[in-house]
Amino acid sequence: MEEGLSCCVYDYSSRLHISYNRKQHGINLGMTYICTITDHVAMEDTSDVSDAENQLKLEFEETEPSVVKLVVMQPSSTMMYYVRIRDGTAYLHTSYMTPLSCSSSMKSIAGIECSRWPKHIEDSWLIRQRPARWPTKDMLTEAVKEKCVVVPDKTSGPLSWRLNFMLPVRSLIKRGTNSHQRHCYRIFKLLINNSSKPNMHLPSYAVKSIFLYALEKLPSVHWEQNKGVCLLHMLDELLSSLQQKNMPDYFITSWNLLESVPEDECQGLYQRILAVRQFPIISIVLTSEREGLPGSSIAEPLIEHIDSINSGHYVEGSEKDVFLHVTMEDVKNNLYMFSFKRAVDTFMELYDDYLQSNEHPPSVEEFASSYMQDVPQKMQWWFYFFLDHFYQRQALSIIMRNFGGTPIGILLGPNRKKGTFDEVIVPPPLMQSSKSSYEPDVAFLMELTQYLLLAEEHQESAHYLMELVRVLKEKLKHYSENDHPTSTHTEHGHYQTDYHNQVMSLRYYMAMVTVLYQLFNRLKHLDSVELFSEYIEDAENVCAILGKPDNYYYLAMFYKGLGCLEKYREAWNVYNNGLD
Repeated sequence: MEEGLSCCVYDYSSRLHISYNRKQHGINLGMTYICTITDHVAMEDTSDVSDAENQLKLEFEETEPSVVKLVVMQPSSTMMYYVRIRDGTAYLHTSYMTPLSCSSSMKSIAGIECSRWPKHIEDSWLIRQRPARWPTKDMLTEAVKEKCVVVPDKTSGPLSWRLNFMLPVRSLIKRGTNSHQRHCYRIFKLLINNSSKPNMHLPSYAVKSIFLYALEKLPSVHWEQNKGVCLLHMLDELLSSLQQKNMPDYFITSWNLLESVPEDECQGLYQRILAVRQFPIISIVLTSEREGLPGSSIAEPLIEHIDSINSGHYVEGSEKDVFLHVTMEDVKNNLYMFSFKRAVDTFMELYDDYLQSNEHPPSVEEFASSYMQDVPQKMQWWFYFFLDHFYQRQALSIIMRNFGGTPIGILLGPNRKKGTFDEVIVPPPLMQSSKSSYEPDVAFLMELTQYLLLAEEHQESAHYLMELVRVLKEKLKHYSENDHPTSTHTEHGHYQTDYHNQVMSLRYYMAMVTVLYQLFNRLKHLDSVELFSEYIEDAENVCAILGKPDNYYYLAMFYKGLGCLEKYREAWNVYNNGLD
């Protein structure tokens, strides 16, 4: 488990989620989600501007190195409502970003992805001197590939945004640290949590920055052979930062992470951390006992020249027990946010760790079942579905076998083209749990295609979207052949007209627009947009039948993607005229 740095992809409303731990006391660390809307991009170099909508330019503040304004270059009609003009320049207001609602233990922040790191930040970070030669060149290359994000910073004004580098941080810690380094960081994090008071303004990212700087300075052998030295080094660095009220950001060294923290809070925390530094072993014993850890044993890494504790010994084993349910909460949080790939990956990492410290471990399915009892049955099914898919398990057939159900292939009907998941059985409770206005089979298939997209299974998602288009066409044909309203005699002697078929036809035509647009985007992502030409007639028919100008926006995008520029302009004119 990379403490404090879980990452999930959530595209349920076309958004990408990055998550990291918020400061909490004890082991209930909580989660923060940063949501970046797709099809939006911020950039430093205006030469990258294209004809696409929702493009913004980074305008840096002279006095605040991490704060930017977003100059609107190519707005959409929706974005125009949030544009503010200052001195003749159009800026994007931070109210454009609306955080997703989360549980009380989670915080949601919305932002916009940058096309690449700002050049001066990237250059200065890459050439920095690093005594321990960490990160390696390969790690640096991989980290820079991870995008930075701009998030609203309302403390600096309604037009101010702040750069956020949590994806690169996660990349560095996930790819570049070992169990000894993470073990030391967890103890450090516990000490800080237990020394902090509620509602303190010290950002959790500041604690991660101390850890990242320590990785650059201390050779890897130190983390393995003498965790105590590494822990004391991080405490010393934190004390120095608090005393000077200055902690450089890991990527933007001119940004002081403690700038907004009140002076009295810095001094109060300094005094408490100083007590920890003066009596480190006693502090760790008391902290570990408070957390339910064996205090005398976990303090052993502080003793100079002691050999590192081998995997499976009591200290690390006990630590894993304490963090086990925290990791499972991370799995569940990712699951609830529809980040299926991240959920099953985190779970399997946890299970692999569990195998090393238990002589008679349960099977993957038994282990999963024992910890997923409090998860709603529908979410359990999807968790096992993706566990089976990504790790070639049989969790669904083992855990859900008593429910029975219908194979996905049967739901698709006899005219289907064979797909990867056709043999997967969908239990009746899953079909009945949907609150959709569609029939259960259609509702499930729409959910399947969406969840495959969230798991970044673009090829599979495209296949089942094609199948869903066919199913919708068959449904529409059925309802159009029975399109005459029927009348029933009520108990009061009146006749009541039933427009069920017309209503269902309208719903499925509207659904067809959404499904076609999703299929177009999936084929575009797979560099196979030419395959969509098979469906352009369906899109034309749907737009003609619904008669809504809004739908011609999608038709215009289809034509543009297929290179039919004349038809693109015609459809775009219909859409634009409908806005007047």
